Amino acid sequence: RAALTTAHEHALVWPADDGLRPCPGLADLLGPYPAGLGPPLATTLDRRDDAALRALAHTLGPTPDEDGPPAVVVTALVSALTDAGTVDLLLTDAPPGARRVLDALTWGPPVGRAPDPATPSPARDAVLWLLEHGLLAGQDDQHVVLPREVALALREGRTHRTPAHP
Repeated sequence: RAALTTAHEHALVWPADDGLRPCPGLADLLGPYPAGLGPPLATTLDRRDDAALRALAHTLGPTPDEDGPPAVVVTALVSALTDAGTVDLLLTDAPPGARRVLDALTWGPPVGRAPDPATPSPARDAVLWLLEHGLLAGQDDQHVVLPREVALALREGRTHRTPAHP
């Protein structure tokens, strides 16, 4: 609350009917990945088609939600993948290299180059597994991105490695 008050006092945000609004130019100042965090998990999951969402829900553990409307499936997946315990449990079955990929992206930048899908390699296998399990998302044909909530789970809820003001 104190941080929001300070941001308001410095005209970085202002109140609106539906919450706070950032001042013009704030996004340009902070860049595309504030605090080295990628896009929200719900945004990356919304890029998947219904069949891929249901497959991911089933992979994470069959639940009644996996047969619901896409929005319900996304909500259930976000809930599961934001839990550090779930992420750690998933990684126990991950192929070699998966943890290294996540470690490289956890503190930012959250975007990495995807290995060539036509060339077999441990890195390709690790990235494909992470994509399949929702811990990474495709950004385009050549890049993957670590969703914000997955990074925060890996960071143990911290936005920065060390506090800005000790």
